[in-house]
Amino acid sequence: PVRPRAHPSPPQARRWRAPPALPTPRQGIGAAGGGARLYLPGGGPVAGGSRQSATLLVLG
Repeated sequence: PVRPRAHPSPPQARRWRAPPALPTPRQGIGAAGGGARLYLPGGGPVAGGSRQSATLLVLG
C-alpha cells in the first residue's frame, strides 16, 4: 500500500526523522528543493503505477 509518509534527512543531522504525514499518499515521485520548500510533482496515489496524480505538493 502507498502511505502518506516521507522521511527527509538534512545532511548535517546524520539521521532520519519522520515529519508529519503528507496531505495525500504518493509513490514513485521525484522531488526538487528550492529555498525552504520541497516540491513533489505527481506520483501515484496507489501502488503499481496504474494511476498518476496531476497534483503538485509544495511543502515548507
